[in-house]
Amino acid sequence: MPPMTDDRSDAGHRPAQGVYDLHCNDCGFERVVEGEIGEVLDVIEAHQAIHRTESERHIVDTELRV
Repeated sequence: MPPMTDDRSDAGHRPAQGVYDLHCNDCGFERVVEGEIGEVLDVIEAHQAIHRTESERHIVDTELRV
């Protein structure tokens, strides 16, 4: 039996592409992001960096369209 490996390049692994709906719980921010989850997280982090205060955390709900 060959040894197990965690090298995803062997399987041709690519990050999943998708369409994500973003909605902020603290303001009217809404956005549709098409791409990889890393791109979604970049959009969320940028929103939080601009708008986060001590009283508002700006938590962004993320939903993957099916």
